[in-house]
Amino acid sequence: IMHYEFALLESRAHLSDEQWNCIAASLPGNTGTRARQDRQHQYRAFVEAVLWVAINQAFWSELPAEHDSWRSVYARFGRWCDRGMWLYVERALASSEYALLLGQLRVQHRQEQMKRRLWHARRAAREADSLKLSERRTVESAP
Repeated sequence: IMHYEFALLESRAHLSDEQWNCIAASLPGNTGTRARQDRQHQYRAFVEAVLWVAINQAFWSELPAEHDSWRSVYARFGRWCDRGMWLYVERALASSEYALLLGQLRVQHRQEQMKRRLWHARRAAREADSLKLSERRTVESAP
C-alpha cells in the first residue's frame, strides 16, 4: 500500500462571520432563511467543505472526515450547481479569491457532467445498434 502526503491538504477554508453573513443573506428563498437561522452551522460547514476542495484542487474523496462524508458533500454540491445556488455564493464573495475558486470548481463540475452524459448517450447508442444487429441476425437465421 502506498501512502501519499500532500502539503496542500493542510489548507483550510474558514469563512469569517462577515463573509458567512453575506452569503447567508444572498441565498434565495427557503435555503437562505434556513442558512441564516442555522444553529448547527451545517450550511456554513458545507460551504467551507466545498471551498476546501476548491482551494486544494483536490478530489472529492480527499475531503477530510471533519467535513462530513465526501459523498454527501459532493451530492449536495451537485444539487446546488443544478439550482444555480453557487452563483449567489460567488456574488456574495466577489471581493474574495474564494469566488474565483468556486467559479472554477463549478465550471469543472459542469464539464464533467457533460462528459458523463455524452458517455452514457454513446453507450446507449452502441447498445441499441448491437440489439438491432442481433435482432437482424435472428430474423435472417430463422427458417
